[in-house]
Amino acid sequence: MYTIIKEIVPGCKPKVRKMMPELLLIRHAKSSWAHPAKSDIERPLSDRGRHDAPRMSLALRERRLVPDGILCSPALRTRQTVELLLEEWPEPKPVLHFDEQLYLADPQDILKVMSRLDEHWKRAAIIGHNPGLHVLAEQLSRREIEKFPTLAVAILRSAAISWEEALKQGFELVDIFCPKALKQG
Repeated sequence: MYTIIKEIVPGCKPKVRKMMPELLLIRHAKSSWAHPAKSDIERPLSDRGRHDAPRMSLALRERRLVPDGILCSPALRTRQTVELLLEEWPEPKPVLHFDEQLYLADPQDILKVMSRLDEHWKRAAIIGHNPGLHVLAEQLSRREIEKFPTLAVAILRSAAISWEEALKQGFELVDIFCPKALKQG
């Protein structure tokens, strides 16, 4: 995981910089409770969720936070969320994997899935559910996070040189934002 930085001074060799892992923890968009006969895993997004996801996708793109890869819960609401996010992102699209262990996962289960993150991904996203994502964001950053509403995005960065090291050393919480923090559109 290295990037060559262009020469600044003619005749000098380019400098090599190690890429630092960056993690996006993304809670699914607002889901619908309009169909009580459906099982939890089959709950779709609400109208508000379908409206907010493209807005958050654009915000992530504008902030240059499109991930290299995504690990996503297989629930309908997380699948619909990731589909709406991907629509607004440029090619090449992130690599996408659905993992059954992420459905309503607790922090330890999410960490087990994260231990398999591709080392070529500088930036990875986990799309899942509360309370697992909220608690994990607090554990990884060693900070209390008051709320983690639907479609919240926690941006965590590590000074480590690999995902394996980052999961041992921890992360810095760089930012957290949600649809309400965006300008209305």
